[in-house]
Amino acid sequence: MGRLTTTSSLDTAVLRSLEDIQDPHLPASLVDLGMIVGVRVSDATAHVELCLPCTSCPAVRLLEEEVVKAAQRVEGVHDVEVRQAWERPWRRDAVTPRAVDALREIGVQL
Repeated sequence: MGRLTTTSSLDTAVLRSLEDIQDPHLPASLVDLGMIVGVRVSDATAHVELCLPCTSCPAVRLLEEEVVKAAQRVEGVHDVEVRQAWERPWRRDAVTPRAVDALREIGVQL
């Protein structure tokens, strides 16, 4: 299973805050579903890369807003840029075991 790595304590703090964002359709966080593929903080701006499993996701604006709110809760972050990372396709192997178990409980197999 893939796992996003961070390079600074501020990056890690933003990633931890993003773990609180639940997918609106599934019982797992965006981080656990492998939808957060990049987090980097520079000059008090959090740069977050969001990878959606489909191009027509109806919740994309909601997810972007939630990412901004979560990252702004981190002390030291003053601005947030969210980018959809379409050049990096969503991958099943990026889903954490915790999310796999939660999905299995509702009948979704990966």
